[in-house]
Amino acid sequence: MDVPPSLRRRFATTSTRPLFAILLLLCTVTSPTFAFVYTATPTDAQLPAAYAVTNPGTPLQGLYDACNQQNPGASDRMLMTVRGNVTEMLENAAKGGVLYLGGYYDPASDTWKWWDGRFGGYVFALGPAGILVASQPPGWATGYPELNADGSVGNLRYVAFDGTKRGWTNVAGKAVLSGVACESRDDIIPEQKSFPWWAILIIVLAVVVVVIAIVLCFCCSKKKPYDDEEKRQLASRSASFVSRRTSFAPSAISSFSTSRTSSSSHTSSGGASGTESFDTDRSSSLGSSDR
Repeated sequence: MDVPPSLRRRFATTSTRPLFAILLLLCTVTSPTFAFVYTATPTDAQLPAAYAVTNPGTPLQGLYDACNQQNPGASDRMLMTVRGNVTEMLENAAKGGVLYLGGYYDPASDTWKWWDGRFGGYVFALGPAGILVASQPPGWATGYPELNADGSVGNLRYVAFDGTKRGWTNVAGKAVLSGVACESRDDIIPEQKSFPWWAILIIVLAVVVVVIAIVLCFCCSKKKPYDDEEKRQLASRSASFVSRRTSFAPSAISSFSTSRTSSSSHTSSGGASGTESFDTDRSSSLGSSDR
């Protein structure tokens, strides 16, 4: 059965798409990067509760200053905010303790905000209850944010990560705790992962399948013209043979009939002549005897 050229091209095209998808997936999964996270110890004057007395609009500025002073070898430094699943990173940094994050409650807008000290801030939760506007693991620890009896936030305005509770808590901002979580975006540490052997095997098998499919399609497209030419030659030879056989049969029969008729005429003529001669000779013999 002949395969249409359009179908062969479509098969070759669809065979290469999974290969590109696999390569893209492997490149995406095996080469992630993470920001460099470190901790700093704020002074009493840099604590949020103390800093908010003179700077109520930017209560976390003191924590940001502590991050800048702690790691002078890094640039683009800021407070740690949550932009995706950073639970493991925070646990490693906290080591079971409690670290300040770049988050606080703003009573003027009745919202919880992230503020990194460098690029500004944005709302991540609404109301005193801290209803998240989007999923941000790990989220609040069980029972947090902690509120007053009247449902207000009160002095517990500042967000911290508790390594034991494995979630966010809200604190008064008057204690040093285990320090403050900081990050530097320009000091990127790539996650070291060896290229898995099964990924290499999948790529090799996919390449082999695609190559075989292309070769088969190419051979089929090349073989088809030769098959058609051979069929035409066989059909031409068969027609020629039938034509010659048809033209030979009537001429042979005609020749045979003519030859047979001629032979019969010659035999009849010779027989009559011989009989007539025999009768004449016999009469002559009888006449001589009577004499």
